[in-house]
Amino acid sequence: MLRYQKFTAGSAWIDEYGSSDDKGTVDYLLKYSPLHNVKAQHYPLMWVKTGDHDDRVVPSHSLKYVAQLQYIAGSMDGQSPLLLTVDKDSGHSGSNTGTA
Repeated sequence: MLRYQKFTAGSAWIDEYGSSDDKGTVDYLLKYSPLHNVKAQHYPLMWVKTGDHDDRVVPSHSLKYVAQLQYIAGSMDGQSPLLLTVDKDSGHSGSNTGTA
């Protein structure tokens, strides 16, 4: 949540979420940012899915989230699979090629 407004359509949501460019908003954004709230604890099976052409939820956000889960929580017990799927030629509304 600290950089979402810097990518593609993210700036359209500044009125709703606020912007980390405003120093007074950073603490607020950190409270609910999924990336910044991963804890060293057991998580259930997760499947994170993104599209490589998503202009609303930029794929790098999903990739960073999964990496953070692996780094912080992955060392807990190694028992809960963490799956990541990146659909090729796919955007926020699904695949541009008819396959997902």
